[in-house]
Amino acid sequence: MGGSYDAFTGDRDIAKAKTINDLAIREFERLHEFDAYLIASVVTTPSSFRGGRARWDGIEVKTKGSGGDLYGSLTASSLKISVIDKTEADAGYMVQQVGLQLLLDMDGGFWKAARFVPVPLEERLTDEATNVRAVEAALSPLIELIGTPAATETAASEGASE
Repeated sequence: MGGSYDAFTGDRDIAKAKTINDLAIREFERLHEFDAYLIASVVTTPSSFRGGRARWDGIEVKTKGSGGDLYGSLTASSLKISVIDKTEADAGYMVQQVGLQLLLDMDGGFWKAARFVPVPLEERLTDEATNVRAVEAALSPLIELIGTPAATETAASEGASE
């Protein structure tokens, strides 16, 4: 079947990607019993900044520069979690997106000329605490919805003993 990107243009072939995804889900379903599946991805997203602070997808971070009175938009990364009901694959059951890290930072500001600075590849997604916080925040609505495994097991065992 090949990849889901056009070899000449580099553009994503949406129809091919959907076919690949559908085949993968069908094969997974043949091998395992499940009600829904989870897709996790890191996506790029705009981040607004003002006065040395950048905000997007539920987080706020300090930029490298003071920012002064500057404001505008930077590029950031976010963790996107999609939980899809297998019986309604076209309708997302839950989509949650949580900020991870700036990809384009703003340096300078008040006394120093401001400039945009790309975050080097080797410095991206390296902060374990930030990554864990993003996963927890992205999954918390799902955990609240279905309950924690321990709470679910306790409720099931209490119901069985009555």
